Amino acid sequence: MKLMLITPTSVSVELQNNDSYFTQTFEIFLNGIPQGKKNINSFSIYNLTPGMNYSMKIKSPETEKELSFHTPQYEEVIYRSQKEGGIENDTDGLQNAIDNLRTGQFLTIQGTYRITSLFLKDNLILHLPKGSKLLGETDRTLFPILMGNESRNGIVLGTWEGCADDSFASIINGIGVKNCCIYGEGIIDCNAQNSDWWVNHRVKRIARRPKGIFLHTCENITIEGITVCNTPSWNQHPFYSKNLKYLNMRLLNPANSPTTDGIDPESCDNVLIAGTNISVGDDCIAIKSGKLEFARKYHTPSSNITIRNCLMEYGHAGVTLGSENSGGIENVLVTNCVFKMTDRGLRIKSQRGRGNLAVIKNITFKNIKMTDVKSPFVINAFYKAGNDE
Repeated sequence: MKLMLITPTSVSVELQNNDSYFTQTFEIFLNGIPQGKKNINSFSIYNLTPGMNYSMKIKSPETEKELSFHTPQYEEVIYRSQKEGGIENDTDGLQNAIDNLRTGQFLTIQGTYRITSLFLKDNLILHLPKGSKLLGETDRTLFPILMGNESRNGIVLGTWEGCADDSFASIINGIGVKNCCIYGEGIIDCNAQNSDWWVNHRVKRIARRPKGIFLHTCENITIEGITVCNTPSWNQHPFYSKNLKYLNMRLLNPANSPTTDGIDPESCDNVLIAGTNISVGDDCIAIKSGKLEFARKYHTPSSNITIRNCLMEYGHAGVTLGSENSGGIENVLVTNCVFKMTDRGLRIKSQRGRGNLAVIKNITFKNIKMTDVKSPFVINAFYKAGNDE
């Protein structure tokens, strides 16, 4: 039993075994008080008290394990406004609350709020408790734009499918921020089902479609527990970032929603995806490193990526390498996962003419259970018939 994350009001734990996502039912006790039963390897307990010592015990017919931990002492700042309810746009109010948060505080959002784009800051702890919701605006003209001819921290700002391009800012954005945590049982509903994001989705209208959460040149970011759904395009897009954790999340898009991948790490290093349930309209996880121009300019592969104890459902593939992988992909471990009704298990999508930068190496799949998967392993080295570098 391993501690994965401790926040002021929660703890995340992963069992150490050879089971794939699901395990034998066990009961949880916290300071001797029953917390219910679970049958998954990675889980979180919420509604804890900041600055308190806890002892956790899990019991099953065959095992009993214990661990102790201490929740950090932070002051809770609760956000509520008159725009609660999700009818009026409250982006400015929420952004001010984030910007004004002081050292030693964490922000809890209570209620439902309509927003366009929020921007994270260094050392932010953002709590979305059960019952809270951030609801995406449906009018694209209200969103800020990340320009394809601008850079931040030496990397192009606006990006689309491995190339520089003007893109709408996402619902949540991190631009060069460090040491952030977003956690809780709340929901980020990007609301694409009630907008025109999925209509003529290949046509660029003003700018390219936003993602759910976009992390640009960020470090030490953890996202835990929350549900992110109905995203205009990719659900999670970490970009030239490192030391990232995606824990116990739910990433949900309709099966017929266009190019709504789950998590697409692009030229990122040291990424852990654990305990996460992904059911989307494209690849569940697609590891990328840009098209040829990015590879030649930045020489940055995606590397050291671990995917563990995840449930992938109904996507085009469980885990895909590419198609934009001109910068290379290395050291990927996928273990203890379940792929259910995905079109493919492991899928490699590449292209000719990418050269020696586009090397894929040290890819390990083990202890994977596939149910109703059409093809467990597919390689396409001429993806899009030569039109996609």
